[in-house]
Amino acid sequence: MRRYLPLLALALLVLSAAACKPAASGKTETAAGAANQLPWLAFDKALAQGSSDGKFVVVDFYTDWCHWCKVLDAKTYPDPAVQAAFAKSFALAKVNPEKDNGPYQYKGRSVSGADLAKEFNVQGYPTSVFLDKDGNVCGQFAGYVPPETYVKILDFIAAGDYKKQSLDDFIKGLPQ
Repeated sequence: MRRYLPLLALALLVLSAAACKPAASGKTETAAGAANQLPWLAFDKALAQGSSDGKFVVVDFYTDWCHWCKVLDAKTYPDPAVQAAFAKSFALAKVNPEKDNGPYQYKGRSVSGADLAKEFNVQGYPTSVFLDKDGNVCGQFAGYVPPETYVKILDFIAAGDYKKQSLDDFIKGLPQ
């Protein structure tokens, strides 16, 4: 038995190396995985990036248990048109108010994720809040929307149309 021990150790080493090997390049990543590949930042880091780059900020308020948050991650965020709009005009932040993932700096105060949810009057999940480069609210909405609608909302914000019409009114005017 002892003479087989080095052979057994070598076999275990080879098997564990194979188990840790990355997936073959021919496999595609899942839609939720694609959403996770977006440059999501901590809230205050996204604000700083938005300010320095002259971009708007999308704040995605979510929870781990929220079904529609997962659908937004899996179907809307991976969409190429949504990702192109994000890259052009937005810095991205994800905030889970149920986890203490702060403190964040906002308007000269130190706040938690739960404080931010109260600040922006988040009533349900997911909620998308849009801020200008100075951290002022441009609009927000709760719930899941498909990629085609989300792109229209991003274009509405990026064009500055929120200054002429509320985001709620804009969304109400979209075809159902």
